[in-house]
Amino acid sequence: MVFTDPMGKIFWCNQSYSDLTGFSSEEIIGKTPVDIGRCELSTSEEIGKMVSAFYKGELFEVEGYHAHKNKKPFWSKIKGQPVYNEEGKLIQYFAIVENSDDEKEKEEQLKVLSSIAEKILIQLLFVIK
Repeated sequence: MVFTDPMGKIFWCNQSYSDLTGFSSEEIIGKTPVDIGRCELSTSEEIGKMVSAFYKGELFEVEGYHAHKNKKPFWSKIKGQPVYNEEGKLIQYFAIVENSDDEKEKEEQLKVLSSIAEKILIQLLFVIK
């Protein structure tokens, strides 16, 4: 979990986020989530969706690759939410980042198995005719 100020600078992160990314809290504090999370596999679509929602003060949920200090990105789910004061002014944002590598791998395996099953069915239908 990370908390940012209204300008997007991280002012706090928990140990789980440090462990997940490989960066120490000292390396994280003062940077933006994009500074920490962007990697060579990140897409402009996922980054744009997150940044756009942030600057509109909206909730967001994004899936995509997240950087790790060891240069091995991981598939992540990121959920962000604005925090407003009593006057309706945005005072901070928080986001929860989860490693979804296992879930993504299962989705990919399911796609492959589905494709194989479809090909087998087509072949069976062809043989039956």
